[in-house]
Formats: sequence, structure tokens, C-alpha cells
Amino acid sequence: MEKTKIISVLAITAALAGVSLAQGAWNPSSYTLQIAPPHPNSTEAITLTLSGQWPDSCVPVGSAISVVCNDILWDIQLDMSDHYCLQVISSWHQTRTLDPLAVGVYRVRIRPVEDGFLPIPYFTIGTFRVSPPPATTEYGFLPEQSILTISGGIAGMMFTCPVWGSFRLTVDPASESARFDSVQAWYERLDPLGSDKRDLGELFRMTELVGKRISPTQIEFTGKTEQPVDQDIKLCLTFKGDRVRLTGGFPPSGTCCDFIFYELDAWAQTDRPPCQFNLAGDLNDDCKVDLADLAIFAADWLIDCILTPDNPACIAK
Repeated sequence: MEKTKIISVLAITAALAGVSLAQGAWNPSSYTLQIAPPHPNSTEAITLTLSGQWPDSCVPVGSAISVVCNDILWDIQLDMSDHYCLQVISSWHQTRTLDPLAVGVYRVRIRPVEDGFLPIPYFTIGTFRVSPPPATTEYGFLPEQSILTISGGIAGMMFTCPVWGSFRLTVDPASESARFDSVQAWYERLDPLGSDKRDLGELFRMTELVGKRISPTQIEFTGKTEQPVDQDIKLCLTFKGDRVRLTGGFPPSGTCCDFIFYELDAWAQTDRPPCQFNLAGDLNDDCKVDLADLAIFAADWLIDCILTPDNPACIAK
């Protein structure tokens, strides 16, 4: 009897407020929002999944979603059936897929809806960013400005090896990552006894390196040499207009006194000629304003050098 009274009081209170008992059970702060892919770009469909625990067995039965400017409005349909709801905590989830969205930051806002009752205000449950799609550029090494220095060993040798060839660089603004592929590059070790042409991509295992943007104009690539030596590889790529500079290498390899150093300092250029114009918004000096410039701009979005002067992007004038 006491339980019936409590439910009746709740029902009267909910009715006076214009909401249902099911809406009264709505607790968005306890729900989880999942976004796939986690770092979407403007060419990818986006799947949103909302899940959580419901106080009884009458879990939400459907949903409808719409995009208004940068708000994703998600109406969760509550169970309107007249069957008895078991008083057990029940898991539930709703999933919806969105077509590709424009570049920007989006809020996901949810609310419960039930026929015959006034809708309650939307609640912001999460935000996510849609970035430009990955950009791929092909570069060719400039042999007159590209060398690999090999030094060390018991005899204290030093070889300066010319570098030539090409590679593709793909930068993903969404995940701030980068990768090499289609590496067709070589270095040539010259000595009085003859020359020895070798594969630069294999030496640095370039297609296996993990690239991470560390500033608007720099990407750091890291990896490991082949077993059994297992040395750390670290290369830094710096953008300069239509060129990039690739520096770094890996520490000594070998045993005892037979340590060998590999140090790369190479410039590569795209097929495009240098830009002869000052174009506002052309942040990478390639004579056009496109998604690549937007990616550079987005990398520094909301960085405050007064509040966080130690941020790597804050370079003193």
C-alpha cells in the first residue's frame, strides 16, 4: 500500500510538471556516447551510439536524429506500451549514423520524447570535431641538398652519401597523424673501392614509422630498426613552402666499439613551382588556400600562449 502511494504521488507530480514517469527517470549524466570513427573527417559517415542503464525493463525503443547548424539533436523515444515494467536495472542503447559533416565542432544534444507529454530541454552529452580529410603529397628528394652521413666504427670512418628518389606523405588532420608510403629512395655509399647503392626506405623503415604532428609545421616520426639490434628511429619532417626537410636518424648500432651512426639531412620538393604571390590564408605557401591550410589553422585552434606559454606551438617572436 505504501509503495502504491509513493507511485501515485510521483505520477501526480510528473503530470503537474508536464512530464511522464519515464521522462522523470531520464538521467543523461549516467549515459555514454561513443563516436565512430573517433576522429572523423569530412568524407566519413559518423556513427553515434548512446548507451546506459535504465531503472526498469521499459528501456527506450527508438530515436530520431537531425543536424541543425552545429547541433546534433537526438530525440530518444521512450517506451509507451502499457505492459508492466519489471523493476530491474536494464541495459539499453540507441545507434544512429550520420552522413559526412562539414568541417567544424559539433555538439550532441539529447532529450527523451513521449507522446502526450511536453518535451523536456535538450541536454548536451558530448562534442566532437570533424576535420579535413587526409592530404597526400608526393615529394622528390633534391640530391644536391640531401645527404646521409654514416660515421663511427673501430676505424672511425665517415661516409657522406648522396640521397635521391621520392616518397608520398599523407597527413591526417583529424588524428594529427602522418605516414610515408610509396618510398622509392636510395643512398649511395662511395669509397675508393667502389660504390654501394642501398635502399633508404628500408634503412629507416619509413613506411612503418609512426608520425605525429608536434607543431603546425613539424611532424615527428618514430619507430624501431630491424631485429636483433632494435634501435630507436627518430625523424623530424619540417614544412617550408613547397619543400620539406627531413632530419634525424638512429643512434649507434653494433657491439663493443663498433658503433655506427646514421644521420639524415635531406630536402624534398613537390612538383609545383614556388609560389610568387602573397595570398592571405595560404599558410603553407603553396599558392592556394585549401584544406591543407585549414589543417594548419585547426592545429592551433584555441591555443592561448598567454595561459600556456610552454605549448610547443607558442614560438617567441
